[in-house]
Amino acid sequence: MRKITAALLVSALLALTLFRVGCAEEAKEGARKGVQAEVLLAECNLAMSGLVAYRVSGRIEMSAEEGETAETGLPMTIEFQSEILAQGAEVNRHIITSTSSGAVGGEYEMEYFLIGKQGYLHDPNQGWLRMDLSAYMIQELNTGFIDAQKIALMIGVAGEANVFAEDEEVIGISFELDKDYLKAAFESAGEYIGRLGGSLPGEWRQSMEEMTAGYRADVRMWVRRDNKLVDRMEIDSRQGVTPTMSSIERKISVKLFDYNQDIRLVLPEEARKAKEFTVPGI
Repeated sequence: MRKITAALLVSALLALTLFRVGCAEEAKEGARKGVQAEVLLAECNLAMSGLVAYRVSGRIEMSAEEGETAETGLPMTIEFQSEILAQGAEVNRHIITSTSSGAVGGEYEMEYFLIGKQGYLHDPNQGWLRMDLSAYMIQELNTGFIDAQKIALMIGVAGEANVFAEDEEVIGISFELDKDYLKAAFESAGEYIGRLGGSLPGEWRQSMEEMTAGYRADVRMWVRRDNKLVDRMEIDSRQGVTPTMSSIERKISVKLFDYNQDIRLVLPEEARKAKEFTVPGI
């Protein structure tokens, strides 16, 4: 009986030792992947800063709390294709969107250009319209379009990062964002507009600052091994209180490609004759 008890005790101690060793190894592996993720994010940030031209395709799904959809047009899905070209101090862009809304029904396409200080949009019902830079940037921030500048902001304020997947071409990194990201995005937009001689309306800035309080996001980013550029991203976010809804949720997936290719943005001749468009509340 004593031999059996002793054997059981030895087995238990051995199991405990192996468990502790396993936990220690797992902790070491977790720490290694954490360091790997931080280093890769730094390399990615540097590589992305060298982009002057690229394309992005993506999908944005927006939803609100049940019972709050009628006034907001949510749930809504936006499929988009964008071309982005940095020219000196300007970051010009061309975006085509296809939007469907489950709350109001229907699907419609729109086209956007930002050339210098002037924004343009083509509405199927109204034709070409033009808006100033601040109105255009507010539209982009409200929608959630992703570009290299916003990715750099995400990396700059990212929470604890970890490697969650690897293959021969990409490494997957996950991290969380909080209100600091939205604040950085608003400040960056304001600084960009200021450099080009404009400004964000004070009322809009105040309302946006109020909305940042409840912002949370889970980010998954796949970085290419060969050039350290972002290959694709997935972002699940929840934003705080607004006057018309208690919260808004976004699911964003994007793919970046055609890095530093010969991208030319050509504004249609009809757009040059566009009538002025004022965004409500701005």
